[in-house]
Amino acid sequence: MPRRPWMIAFLLLSFVVLQVRPALAELVEVGAQRARCDDFDLDSLASGLGRLHGLLVLPHAKPLSIGGRSIAAATYAQRTVLPLLEAAGSGDRQRVCALIATMSWWRGSPLATNKLLFSAYYTPIVDGSLTKTARFRYPLYRRPPNATSYDSGQIVGGALEGRGLELVWLEEPYDALALQVEGSAQVRLPDGSMFAVGTDGHNGHPYTNVSKLLAADGRLPKGPPPPTTKPGNPKARAFFAAHPEQLRVYWARNPHYVFFKRVQGAGGGKLGMLTGGRSLAVDPTVYPLGSIILTRPLRAFPGGDG
Repeated sequence: MPRRPWMIAFLLLSFVVLQVRPALAELVEVGAQRARCDDFDLDSLASGLGRLHGLLVLPHAKPLSIGGRSIAAATYAQRTVLPLLEAAGSGDRQRVCALIATMSWWRGSPLATNKLLFSAYYTPIVDGSLTKTARFRYPLYRRPPNATSYDSGQIVGGALEGRGLELVWLEEPYDALALQVEGSAQVRLPDGSMFAVGTDGHNGHPYTNVSKLLAADGRLPKGPPPPTTKPGNPKARAFFAAHPEQLRVYWARNPHYVFFKRVQGAGGGKLGMLTGGRSLAVDPTVYPLGSIILTRPLRAFPGGDG
């Protein structure tokens, strides 16, 4: 992949753009000399900003709290998102760069070291069927009316069987567990078509990481993880492939259970559909959802492309 030292996204992580107004420049400002430019393709920028603008102008959109100030969502959309959207839509990178240089930026790192971890969204493809067969035997369940009445041990043990709640049947049991964490997937049906699934809430029980349970028990394979394109922890997948009887045991130790529904397109965030290369996962208790950000790496990771 090409180096991408600067990128604007429509969620928040490092520097949060404030409104394009000198009156707000007194907010904790990084300065235009730090806000260089976006170096990714402008089509994706325009696409992401377009989706964001549409969400911020909805009547129920919540205000954004940036730098200790509350900004109405519609105001942020008009004064910040729309100018960048129009600049990106023009295809003129110099115009985008010039606009970025006029903006005030709040430095948004919550960590004293100003070092943050980037995490990518991932939508796996798994094999499955809309009917149970000898090959496809492991269900993803729709949300039942009394979802909080069951923990994962009960559900994996068959508590929901016979109620018509099976949404789709998967080929591999670990896929069903891995999708509890991934939250969405494209299920490849036997005829080659795709069936997109996404989360439909959970049972309200606390979450425990199964891979960490395996690690604490010293049961993860030693050495580098085996190569795989399948979802989940590769070492955990390898362990359960060798010890399938342990999958239900460890899954039951994580009482949290996620339910699924069919969706139009797998892979969405809190604000809806994501934009490749532009969407970031954030902690909404630290950063307001819907903020525009500008990021840059402090250093390249060893062996990475920076």
